[in-house]
Amino acid sequence: PQDLYQRPATEYVATFIGLTNRLPGASNGDEAVVFGQRVPLLEGSAKGDSVAVLVRPENLTLTAAAQHDSHVGERARVEVIHFLGSLVRVDTVIVSGEYQRWNKGEQLKVTVQLPASELPAGLAVGDEVVVAPRAVAALAC
Repeated sequence: PQDLYQRPATEYVATFIGLTNRLPGASNGDEAVVFGQRVPLLEGSAKGDSVAVLVRPENLTLTAAAQHDSHVGERARVEVIHFLGSLVRVDTVIVSGEYQRWNKGEQLKVTVQLPASELPAGLAVGDEVVVAPRAVAALAC
């Protein structure tokens, strides 16, 4: 199960086993650029200027927009905060409308999961945050 979760060979397996975000990226087959961050890719990943990169919620970071000082990441609005004990899952919507074309006219929703201790202090529904991927291997399709 751990191998299937961490190194899925297909999109079907990645979405069947656990939560997965479909994020827009550009891939050369070895790495992809997602929200300005280079992400290593799993073997068998697709190449192209417009691919879906499947990123697990725990492989994303979340920063309060006011405290963000990097060019990496995309601004998002917090929709729901799920407190899961030692973990927190935050559902967001990317603010930029450019991804609506990529996402078939729909807003791009991104789920981030992090230790509760890493949740920005005072974060509330409606707040603006910056979401960025970690440099953890993902699958591009």
